Order: sequence, then structure tokens, then C-alpha cells
Amino acid sequence: MQPTLIFDMDGTLIDTRNSYCKLLIECYKYFTGEEIDYEKDVIPIKQLGGYNNDWDLLTYLFDKNGYNVEYKYLQDFYAERYCNKNYEGYINIEEPILNKDYVENLSKNYNLTIFTGRYRHEAIYTLKLFNMYDYFSQIVSFNEVGENHQKPDSKGVELIKSNVVSDRIYYMGDTVDDMLAAKSGGVIGIGCLPPQDKSDALVQKMKNAGAYEVLYSTVELSTFLEHDLQAQKL
Repeated sequence: MQPTLIFDMDGTLIDTRNSYCKLLIECYKYFTGEEIDYEKDVIPIKQLGGYNNDWDLLTYLFDKNGYNVEYKYLQDFYAERYCNKNYEGYINIEEPILNKDYVENLSKNYNLTIFTGRYRHEAIYTLKLFNMYDYFSQIVSFNEVGENHQKPDSKGVELIKSNVVSDRIYYMGDTVDDMLAAKSGGVIGIGCLPPQDKSDALVQKMKNAGAYEVLYSTVELSTFLEHDLQAQKL
């Protein structure tokens, strides 16, 4: 019986520093005319938990600073600039954190799945772009869980659990919300520091949220899993 490995996409499989990180700053300036700094203004909020979705994080910043921006306008702005109907936008300048060979080797020993906050068509497009799509048996996206069940809600984890037979299920993510979703979903949370935040503060916050382990980068995953599974046999 193969263990199941659930991946979050952004910050674990895909480096989004040139897409979501820049788009968030661009969006704030578009609606307010003001500049924000990702490291100073955004990362501390993400570390709090509860703002895994950039739309929610931006709404928090707008409200905090006295701006009233309709949620739909925010979503439309993101959709047009991140990935429009012609698949043009920031989505095309992202880079993989894990390469195809790494994912292929993982798939030989683990049932690979995805739980992401992306729309389904965006997740599939990116996975195909980097030749990874065929290695994942399930993809649970924004479309499957809906707007009211975004992380830290564990609905996505539970959907995957209901469709697998594994004696050990891991969920790897790069945020506090991912670890909270893993814990409430009854799976093993593995934290991973994303490219944009390698801080000790995030390590501690993910551990406080229930992370079984926190890795510096996703590339450490295969070695960690090998050691963990061996330890379970002792």
C-alpha cells in the first residue's frame, strides 16, 4: 500500500515570486495608488494564518488602510493579469521548484495528489507546462472546494482522503494555513519554506500550527520521507 503525498502547488512545486508575489503588489497599487513592500507588509500577514488566499489578504490590507475595493473587481483584476482566457499573463513566467525527473521518481513510491487554491484550469495548465501533470492521480482546486472552504479549511484534504487507500498520508505546504488544514484533516503536515520566506519565524509558526516537520526546501522531501518511513518500521 503506497503512502499518499498531497502537494500544495505555490511555494512547494512552483516558484511564484515572479507571479503572485509581484501581482499582489501591482494590484494594491492599481486600486490605491500606493506602494507596498512584500517582505515588510505581506509576509507578516501570511505568517499569521487565515490569509492564504491573496484576495483575502489584499482585502485585509485595503480595509486596514481605509480603502473600499469590491471583491469581484479584485478577482477580475487578478484573472486578467495572472491567466486570462488566452492563457496569457504572469502564469507563464513561473518556474518549477521540483523538476519533472524528481516528481517522476517520487511517483514510483508515492501516490501523488494536489490540493491547491488555484482554479483547476490554471493548475492543470502549469502542471502540463512543466510536464508533471501525468504524475498526479488527483487534483483538488478552488473549483472543487469553493470560495467558502479555502485553506485553512480542510475540505480539500478530506476529498483526497476519501478517494485513496493509504496507511500514511502527508500534506506538504508552505503556509500556516496548509499546516492547519493538514491537522484538522487528519493527515501529516510537512511544512516547506517558500522561496520568498526562509525565516525562522515561519518555521516556528508552522510547527505551532501542527507541522510534523518543516523543510528548508521541497528538494529535501524525498530524503525526509525515506527516513520517516524507515523509522515507522522500527
